[in-house]
Amino acid sequence: MDTRIEIRPGRTVNICVHKHPTSKTTLFLIHGLGGRGNQWREQVPLLKEHYTLVIPDLLGHGKSDKPKPGFSHPYQFSEFDQDLRLIFSKWAGEKNILMGHSYGGALAASLAIDHQDIIQQLIFITPLPCQPASSPLTYKLPTFLLEWLRPSLEKKFESLAYDPSTSPLLIREELRAGRVTPMYVIKAMVNDLKTVPPLDHPMLTVPSLMIQGSHDGLVPLAAQNSFYRQLPHHQSVTIEGASHMVILEKPQEVNAAILNHLAPYS
Repeated sequence: MDTRIEIRPGRTVNICVHKHPTSKTTLFLIHGLGGRGNQWREQVPLLKEHYTLVIPDLLGHGKSDKPKPGFSHPYQFSEFDQDLRLIFSKWAGEKNILMGHSYGGALAASLAIDHQDIIQQLIFITPLPCQPASSPLTYKLPTFLLEWLRPSLEKKFESLAYDPSTSPLLIREELRAGRVTPMYVIKAMVNDLKTVPPLDHPMLTVPSLMIQGSHDGLVPLAAQNSFYRQLPHHQSVTIEGASHMVILEKPQEVNAAILNHLAPYS
């Protein structure tokens, strides 16, 4: 069920919780930049049979509040990181698993490094490396121009984030649903990528799995591999005929990889 909570002053977020009647393990699903919790819809029916699920909409996304940036900077990585730490402290179980897609993968890594005593597994899906990154010059433009350019930016995203074999209907539905995230949120987050703090790889010893789409043009496989394969106790699975949105493009293959990896924790 959905619940809205002011996780910190001025930051009201929507969180969907599926409470398992007997499981002692809680699985947190963290979406990416411009995404929303509903993008886990192909994974939820299967995972809720085994775990309690906690699925937040990050501030500015989905059903969460979308305050405009003013003198504050509500969409910095550090702000989302604080939100997720509070969400984790509120809903964490005896055992916990973090699953992050794209930007959510970097958030999961940042959260996990300080809670390794009660986190059993990390799953990264087409993850953004947890380190500073440059932003395209386009996102330096005024927000009103970015809104005007949004159709062109969506076409570019489609070419980078979806495999050519992906259903055009799925792509259209996702692009339409993604418009709930205002362009000022996306602009702020993209420009803030330069402040993502670097992760000390050897310190993160939680067993991890990375699931990749073979044709990811948004976060290239080389960038994902060079960062996440340095983690101890790491495995990876590459799914053919998929790109950055592999959780929707190839849900059966993604679900099989997840369940196979998490079998000992069911």
